[in-house]
Amino acid sequence: AAQVAPRALGWWLLGSAASVFGMVVLGGYTRLTRSGLSMTDWRPQGSALPSGEAEWEAAFDRYKQFPEFQLTNSKMALDEFKQIYFVEWAHRMAGRAVGVIYGVPLLAFALAGKVPRALAPRLALLFALGGSQGLVGWWMVRSGLEAPAADLDGVPRVSPYRLATHLTMAFTIYSLLLATSLQVLWPRPHGPSAALSAAARRALASAALGARAVAAVVALTAFSGAFVAGMHAGYSYNTFPLMDGKLVPDGYWRLSPAHRNLFENVPAVQFDHRVLAMTTLG
Repeated sequence: AAQVAPRALGWWLLGSAASVFGMVVLGGYTRLTRSGLSMTDWRPQGSALPSGEAEWEAAFDRYKQFPEFQLTNSKMALDEFKQIYFVEWAHRMAGRAVGVIYGVPLLAFALAGKVPRALAPRLALLFALGGSQGLVGWWMVRSGLEAPAADLDGVPRVSPYRLATHLTMAFTIYSLLLATSLQVLWPRPHGPSAALSAAARRALASAALGARAVAAVVALTAFSGAFVAGMHAGYSYNTFPLMDGKLVPDGYWRLSPAHRNLFENVPAVQFDHRVLAMTTLG
């Protein structure tokens, strides 16, 4: 008989999912406070907060060498820098804490022989995805330390493509953790239930297909939202449903080649996200 996963394993996975959800929320706060580019280096093992004015001044001096300070924050004071630095530092250290929350119990369950063979590949995949998320995050941040493209608005920001990758990975990890924990805690019985008629089983299959379709549209809307966040497109239009009095805003196709408009053009990115959101609700 197939090995049954202990319920403790399911609760651990559910707790891990909750910690990833918290990381997504903290990441959103980091974006809203524009703190993400305050730390200009990355160490896999993490680092302590600067202690003393000399270390804070050194960190601030490093920040001054990059476009965000030079182009948008040149009047920032040290105390203001400390605030955004702390938010980014907390986000990074929380990510490492999530790794401990997942990795240490995983090792304990594995050594105790409590991980079913059928579940092991998925848990290993989750470990690999989580471990690489820090690298993806630094890959994203590095793009914001470069000079902004000349044909955009001149504001230093991370690549929306890399931001979308980072966010999509976070949602993927969260979804896999949540789904796996629910499967362990409340496993489905194998085979069709004798208590259900054929018509009921067809109805359930149809409902499941519809739910997957809705989930796909929600995922696409969230993916689109990463580009809205990456371009700060949400600040550009404050009327709905029209955008500056028009159904389709001016400048929708202003970038060349044309496909760039779907990901890098503020009017197009904001319009597409609105359409996807309304499609999701519909």
